[in-house]
Amino acid sequence: MKKRFLKIAKSSLSVSMAALMVFSSGNVASCLGEASTVLAKENDAMPEEESDSEFQETTQETTTEDMTAEVTEEEAWTIPTEDVITETETETETETETETEEEVKTESETEIEEIVKGDDTISDSTIVTSDIVPDTILLNLLKQQINDGKNFTIGQMKSYEGTIDLSDKSKYASITTIKGIGYLRKVASFNLSGTSITSIEANEFKNCNMVNVTLPDSVTTVGSKAFYGCPELKELILPSNITTIGANAFEDCGKYKTFSEDEQGSLPAKLTSLGDSAFAKCDFRNVKLPAGLKASGIMPNTFSNCENLV
Repeated sequence: MKKRFLKIAKSSLSVSMAALMVFSSGNVASCLGEASTVLAKENDAMPEEESDSEFQETTQETTTEDMTAEVTEEEAWTIPTEDVITETETETETETETETEEEVKTESETEIEEIVKGDDTISDSTIVTSDIVPDTILLNLLKQQINDGKNFTIGQMKSYEGTIDLSDKSKYASITTIKGIGYLRKVASFNLSGTSITSIEANEFKNCNMVNVTLPDSVTTVGSKAFYGCPELKELILPSNITTIGANAFEDCGKYKTFSEDEQGSLPAKLTSLGDSAFAKCDFRNVKLPAGLKASGIMPNTFSNCENLV
């Protein structure tokens, strides 16, 4: 009885164990199935995450491209602006340089015109009219002396070698200007004492070859460079009424030694102004300054390079 009970118990236990094993196997299978399902679901979900990642990367790339495009557009707008500014600055600098060059050129030309007589720009074939020699009496006199009363040219004036005698006051007192007479480059003697001129204009006799000149007492002013570079000029008595002698008026007149009737070389008593280099490179021995001429009225280099001046 006891043995039979034990057999039944063993059988029941075996059955129970088998059932348990069956149950466990099913359960495990079930669990494995569920796990497989979960993994499958996760695997199915992975592409969605990768898609999201790709979407994010695509979005970032798109954003980067947009930003790059914006930067490129800004640069595209910025660069021309710089070019325009550079071109504008270059144009401004060019215009400034051009203006500066024109100003320098104008100043240089003006300076040259002051030094070189204006007749150099007039052709020798030009007919001399009242535009060149304004005084009618003087113009008619020159016509008689140069070309038998006919019209004459600048070239004929330059080559004329006679003398000019305007000492007769009854004939020439009405002459108040001798403008243009300086074209007579080869005339050796000018006697202007019968005229009523009050000044010798700037550059009038520049580079002429006269030996002597006589001025009327009415002259008060000798303009700048009026007798500049007259290498043969020896005698020109300065009238007593002269008050002003301009810059370079007699400069480079290497033989000019007589401007006064006295041996002391007295300058006119009414002289109040002596221009810069007025008598530079002349042949003076003695010069006596008038009492009325103050130091402020004497410009620098008035008598520079007058090697024989005591």
